[in-house]
Amino acid sequence: MQEERLRILQMVADGVISAADAATLFSALESGRSAAGEKRPPAGWEPPEPASAVAAQAPRRPEAPIPPVPPVPPVPPVRPVSPVKPTLPSGRPMAPRDRLEQALRHHRHEHHAPKEYAAELATAGFASFSAREIDRLWHSGVSVDYLQSLADAGLADLSARKIILLAHHGVTADYIRALADAGLTDLSGRHIAQLATHGISADYVRGLREAGFTDLSLRDIVKLGTHDVSLEFVRRFRKLDLPGLSIRDLVQLAIHDVQPDYVRQARELGLTDLSIRHLVQMGIHDVRLDDVTRYREMGLAPLSPRLLVQMAIHDVTPELAKSVLALDLSDFEPRDLVQMAIHGLRPAYVRGIGELELPDLEADDLIHFGIHGLSLEEARAAKEIHGKVLTAEDLRRLAMQAA
Repeated sequence: MQEERLRILQMVADGVISAADAATLFSALESGRSAAGEKRPPAGWEPPEPASAVAAQAPRRPEAPIPPVPPVPPVPPVRPVSPVKPTLPSGRPMAPRDRLEQALRHHRHEHHAPKEYAAELATAGFASFSAREIDRLWHSGVSVDYLQSLADAGLADLSARKIILLAHHGVTADYIRALADAGLTDLSGRHIAQLATHGISADYVRGLREAGFTDLSLRDIVKLGTHDVSLEFVRRFRKLDLPGLSIRDLVQLAIHDVQPDYVRQARELGLTDLSIRHLVQMGIHDVRLDDVTRYREMGLAPLSPRLLVQMAIHDVTPELAKSVLALDLSDFEPRDLVQMAIHGLRPAYVRGIGELELPDLEADDLIHFGIHGLSLEEARAAKEIHGKVLTAEDLRRLAMQAA
């Protein structure tokens, strides 16, 4: 019913019907509701007030007062506590070394070797070890049988430290006997451990002797093992018949990666007077045999090993040599390439100077141009000014004046 009333009022507001029409419609609605038997509230009836309004009119209870919070006394500052430094029974402060020893004593106290192990050592004749050494041997896994095998191989008076070292590197009695059969006798435990560390076997020592190195010292053998010099490397260099080849030379050749094939190819290129010192220097400075081949094809052969090393040191390239040879200089020598490279001459610069067609140009002039810093632009500017009468001597004077 309320919805119909609102709709009628909206129609009056929109001007669709008049106020009189609206009154008629309201009367019709009222008569319809009466006919339907709807109950109407009695006259004078009013809806009850909401609970919130009733509560608002009720008297409020007075709130209990909140007691004041007593003030909290300030917390006094905490005095810094100095760390307690551990001291020895004598009262002396404990140093780091003392703390380490204390920890080790505690460890040994907690991890002593079994009494049965000590008894087995004594029964086998190894009664000279202290309690501390027995603990170390036991913790390192050294068995009584291992000690007996070392003694049978001639190592009966080793300290516990050296025995542990040998066990750590897997040295066995058979290994020691094999080294003795190869000629290495009277070796100490430390020496045997060194050989084992670098993987030097009795066959390796025997192979060195068969290759002609009969006067071998332990130091030489260890050096070879340190730098992984194989027996194949030694045998192939022996076949090259290099005069005075020693263990030290083999080590140096291996360090700088000079291979036997490198020596053979160098000899094929005409480098027949190669010494071991030359080979080592060529290896150090990376003298490329491909470059040597190109120099030879240009007609620069033979070049000495010393000159090849100098050319490699100062970055002389086949391109620089080709650009200089194209000028057909009458006083040119291969060693001039080194001086040219030292003073910064490059192939493009040499070609540019050649394009100036200087009638008196020599190799020494090019070197002087580099020494005095004559640029290609300055040389070309001088050519534009003087034309065909420009000489190399003129450029030398120009370079010296500019410098």
